[in-house]
Amino acid sequence: MRGAGGLFWYGNQCTANYFNTLVQGRVSVVIGRNSLFSWGIDIRTYDSHAIIDLQSKTQINKAKNVVLEPHVWIAQDVTIMPGVTIGQGAIVGAGSIVTKSVPPRSLAAGSPARVIREQVTWSREAFPNDQQINTAVFDGGAAS
Repeated sequence: MRGAGGLFWYGNQCTANYFNTLVQGRVSVVIGRNSLFSWGIDIRTYDSHAIIDLQSKTQINKAKNVVLEPHVWIAQDVTIMPGVTIGQGAIVGAGSIVTKSVPPRSLAAGSPARVIREQVTWSREAFPNDQQINTAVFDGGAAS
């Protein structure tokens, strides 16, 4: 994690192999409970360098919050850009660059990421039984 002046909040029951977070200024990264992170993930609240509009002489790429709601699964080599919210129970596919928010209970993938399936969630089990599926459905927000 790199940055200064920001807030980083990581919910309980989360699992992460490796991710890099950039939090700068008065912004935050909030990660909800029971989320799953693979390898090579970048979560960014800013672009590391200012982009200045020459006419107005103002910065046009200000830092923005990033929110990952509970029970999200972020696959390998995903980049999450400033201002993004990933909804409860959502999945982001490997290699995606997330530039816009992802709705709850959806699967987004690509560069830039786009929703490719709705009304889905995920389970930590590779071959879940009925009870584990019901737990995943509840955690993914379908029961709320």
